[in-house]
Amino acid sequence: VHAWVAARGLSDLGDTVWLIALAWTAVHVAGPALAGLLVGLGTLPRAALMLFGGVFADRWDNRRTVLLTNLARVVVQVAGVVLLSTVAGHTFAVLAGVALAFGVADALHNPAASTMSRQMVRPDDLRPLMAAFQTVGRLARLAGAPIGGLLVAAFDVRVAMLVDAASFALIGLVYALWMHPRFPRALSTGTSWRRDLAGGLGYLRRTPPVRSLGAAVSGLNLFVGPALAVGLALRVTQEHWGAHTLGVLEACVGAGAAAGAIGAARWNTPRPAL
Repeated sequence: VHAWVAARGLSDLGDTVWLIALAWTAVHVAGPALAGLLVGLGTLPRAALMLFGGVFADRWDNRRTVLLTNLARVVVQVAGVVLLSTVAGHTFAVLAGVALAFGVADALHNPAASTMSRQMVRPDDLRPLMAAFQTVGRLARLAGAPIGGLLVAAFDVRVAMLVDAASFALIGLVYALWMHPRFPRALSTGTSWRRDLAGGLGYLRRTPPVRSLGAAVSGLNLFVGPALAVGLALRVTQEHWGAHTLGVLEACVGAGAAAGAIGAARWNTPRPAL
């Protein structure tokens, strides 16, 4: 589990490097409107396929799913680097294809990866484990943001893509070599994917705390996500502050979020959604 937490942190660092480089490159290659479209493209397949990814995770071996989707993300990044190096003048199209492919992989990967926690630790250890993931993820953003800004300023988006691919390869090795679930999980025996999907939506409707959490996360993604993903890059560009400043601002966000995650690990509350 310790190796898993550390590898997740390094993978999150690679993701942050990639996202900073993507936002910066999109603003300079495509302009504000198309930059928002490019950064948002990855969310479309996630929105369309994430629920089906959850049903898939209920029915198939999650460790195998995570391994295959991690491999797919490595291939996508390396293929993107090759195309950017060989096809001149099509940077926007290549990055759009990479973003879409990433969204599909994430829609299958994230639900399966989320179920691994219950197979690796006892129920009493879930909260500190989730807090540990949150903390290392925020620290990865704190470190990865300035690294991404420096890399895209000194080189270009291709170096950031290779860094992200290496981070996925690393966590894939951890899953392959050390991640052997301790507690078995009963797979779904539902008669159809549609019935399983309806059951999940019914659970959301019947369970107020989960419904509140869903509304909170949706609000964050709708209102906060775009400001951080594109708004900061636009502001930094308009003020001519340089890519390294974008990294520093993103690092500040990561520092605040890390402090919040540490607080959540130390203090329990009967009303977490509030």
